[in-house]
Amino acid sequence: DDARVLLAEVARAYVPSLVLAAGSGAAVAGLPLFEGRGGAVAATAYVCRGYACGQPAVRAAELRTQLQEGALAR
Repeated sequence: DDARVLLAEVARAYVPSLVLAAGSGAAVAGLPLFEGRGGAVAATAYVCRGYACGQPAVRAAELRTQLQEGALAR
């Protein structure tokens, strides 16, 4: 359910250059993008730009703010 809420927030945002990567457990094991991001209790989103990721977002409002800030920065 946590992941669905975050995914719905991403779907509401207009981000033309968006790349979405999602997964858990063995599906992402060994993938560099997910290194150091495992073990979260709740679904977690990271908004990354220019090879750097912002703070993890576990609430839809946090994710919305990060996505909006990214849209304004373009």
